[in-house]
Amino acid sequence: MNRRRLFKLAAALGTVGLTAACSDAVGDKPVNSATEWNKGRLAIGTGGTSGVYYQFGGALADAINASLPGAVATAQPTGASIDNIRRLARGDAAMCLSGDGVPADALAGTGEFSDQKQQILSLASVFPGILHLVCRDDIGTDPLTGAPRQKVKDVEGLRGLRVARGNKASGDDLFSRRVLEAAGLKIESDIVSQNISVNAAIEKMKMPRSSADAIDAFFASSGVPNTPIQALLATGGYHLVPMGQVAEKLANEYGGYRQTTIKGKEYKVEDVASVEAPTLLLVRQDMPEQLAYDICKALFDHQKDIGALVPVVNDLTKSNASNTKPVPLHKGAERYFAENPQ
Repeated sequence: MNRRRLFKLAAALGTVGLTAACSDAVGDKPVNSATEWNKGRLAIGTGGTSGVYYQFGGALADAINASLPGAVATAQPTGASIDNIRRLARGDAAMCLSGDGVPADALAGTGEFSDQKQQILSLASVFPGILHLVCRDDIGTDPLTGAPRQKVKDVEGLRGLRVARGNKASGDDLFSRRVLEAAGLKIESDIVSQNISVNAAIEKMKMPRSSADAIDAFFASSGVPNTPIQALLATGGYHLVPMGQVAEKLANEYGGYRQTTIKGKEYKVEDVASVEAPTLLLVRQDMPEQLAYDICKALFDHQKDIGALVPVVNDLTKSNASNTKPVPLHKGAERYFAENPQ
């Protein structure tokens, strides 16, 4: 269903209710938390247009526009987690999605943000970013024996292979680097690393392995299911590689990571152990308290509508949404969850 059609009725109903509730004593023009800040323009930093960040951002934008008269919320295609926080800091976005362990680095001033700590707050933890490692079944022959190499069964099995790790300085880049290092692999010498988008990686996976441009595996962090990965796996000749063995190492060294399971039914395969990190909806400290409150309210008032487009949102509860550690909740979000615990 078209996203805008899905929200059309909600927009009409929401406008009637909120216009009355938020009318100013002077004149007839409605005054609300959206129009009082940044002229109602609420750009949401998301990710590539084929990914779940962009899908969620678009659905959230429609929910905000349906709930707040005068709001002009839009989903902004970006380079995702790291790029989003930089856009947020510059004022190019009013809010953004970020995961893969990136928000913790930004808050602490480490990793890609070693030049400056970022003054960020969170509205909600919206869904887990689950790392996928997709590999060809056929990875050629052993260079020493000439015998066919066995299918890759763990991260260590990537040694010597051509591996795509997301765009440079993206969340996938950071997440995959940490996973590879936890498995004892050096990116510079143990694999042939490429920094390309997930879409580009999938196209290279479809090439004959003998092609000089082909790759053998790629990492991608997203919600489940990831539609492009789902389509690739359905063609046969590819599989998901378990990564649960590195989850504890990541959690101990960086925090914020935990072991999870990719449900096999989503990809018509067996369950696969993996690693996840929360995806946070982030804002700057200058967002007004009432606007932060109203955005959280819009998210949960329209959860079913958003979930129809982004199924992982159907599992969202206020309890897990309010757990955004280590990034503090914005005061408006904190008040919303305190007043609406269920």
